[in-house]
Amino acid sequence: MDFNKKYINSILELGLRPEYNIGEVSLAALYRQVGWKNFDDKRRFSEGKVNEEGKLFFKELNNGVKKDGDILIFDDWKLIIESALSTPKMRSQAKLKYPTLYPFVPDCALYSNAARLSSNPWNPGNLIEKIILLGVDSKKEADELWKDLFTALSCDHEDKNEDFLARLITKQFHPRRPKNVIWEINQFTQKVKKIDKEILRNSPAAIFTEDLKKIISLKSQLTRRQWLSILEANVRIVCAAHILWICNLNSIVWSFFKSALNQEIFSKEKLHQDLKFQANELWKLEEKVVPIIKEQVQRFVKSQISINFILNKLEKSGTKISLESLDEIYEIGRIVQENITTNRWNKSILGEINEVSEEDTRLLNCKSGISKRIFEFVRYSIGQKQTADPHKKNYDQSFWLKKNGNYSAAPWILDLGPASILSMVYCCSYKYDQNRTIKDLMHHLQRYGIIINQTDLETSNLLNTLSTLQVVSDSPDAEGGMVIINPFSKNRN
Repeated sequence: MDFNKKYINSILELGLRPEYNIGEVSLAALYRQVGWKNFDDKRRFSEGKVNEEGKLFFKELNNGVKKDGDILIFDDWKLIIESALSTPKMRSQAKLKYPTLYPFVPDCALYSNAARLSSNPWNPGNLIEKIILLGVDSKKEADELWKDLFTALSCDHEDKNEDFLARLITKQFHPRRPKNVIWEINQFTQKVKKIDKEILRNSPAAIFTEDLKKIISLKSQLTRRQWLSILEANVRIVCAAHILWICNLNSIVWSFFKSALNQEIFSKEKLHQDLKFQANELWKLEEKVVPIIKEQVQRFVKSQISINFILNKLEKSGTKISLESLDEIYEIGRIVQENITTNRWNKSILGEINEVSEEDTRLLNCKSGISKRIFEFVRYSIGQKQTADPHKKNYDQSFWLKKNGNYSAAPWILDLGPASILSMVYCCSYKYDQNRTIKDLMHHLQRYGIIINQTDLETSNLLNTLSTLQVVSDSPDAEGGMVIINPFSKNRN
């Protein structure tokens, strides 16, 4: 089916084609999106060049090539690359020739962690940039946040306020940089699609941009590796939540159009409430997430096809349409219902739409095309990294999904890693003089689409982990008897 141009230019269209991805890949892509560029034409460093440069870098490393300006003994440098900076291989990477570098400093992102090893990989950095642009109130605010993020991700080896190890590694990397590549802030390239601001204010993008400012301010209090773990946790959850938020917007709009086709009573107020809140209900604590994600993606595929069927039919009849605001979406629904009521459209149209949307069973079952790519992106982005070496299974601390058991077929459940929990507690309690409670934390998580009720919390692993990390405390003044404690507060005892 041909997608309608109005749909393509609306917020309902993903605008990207996400694929398999893990947290380290998103973080590395963010470095390249924010800062690396070609000196000659000022274009952003290409994702497709990462593996090419990586092969050259590791070839020189294995051949013992030294550079003018080296400050480390070569054997020490090789040890740092192969141990301190290398991340554990996943089970699917056991046969990879070269190690994968954690994006500890900007230079690491030049040689490692492209979205895939083949040419023309998709760029997760574009997604993060788009999320930032959607999450703020103005272009000026976006520019300021982008600049602050660039400064925080930068590593000047002459800056004594920077992490010592990061300075050392950056200085050693410097003479090895590819020719004509410089670390300098890149400009935005993504376009923001229009929708009512009130709907965007409740989106994962909006809470992420608020939290990102807090996380940037945290850098000076932590080692660089600790800070990156906190940043990575937030980047991972917002990328997955944003994609599913768009999927749910499609489902809600199609449900509205379907009500119009069925000549049901509907209102602009209900449409607004659904778009404002229901699009955020993505997961529940400790539930099995694979079937939930598949269901959300399947609904998206059906909704996307169905919406475009309606839009194309309207345009063929000469009807002017737009999806840039709540009023315009509502007006389309009103026109659809009018066409059914006046018999301009046959009442069998819903059957026609169902036939079209169910033609490709592999697409509907998340086994091919966009549905497969979205499912894999969400699952791998927020799932705990499955290492080939069982002794390194706890390497990833910034996850949001984990295996509910130690066997390969164990189901994936929503369960936050320590870095993810610390990130959320910090962002929730940042600059609050009065006590913040467990309920405030639950509300903060809900803005990322994570639904937790009090009963589930009391029997969950999350509460145990909060206690282990010492970020909750019993208090008679708090609702539910527990307050959360800012883990990075300078006033913490």
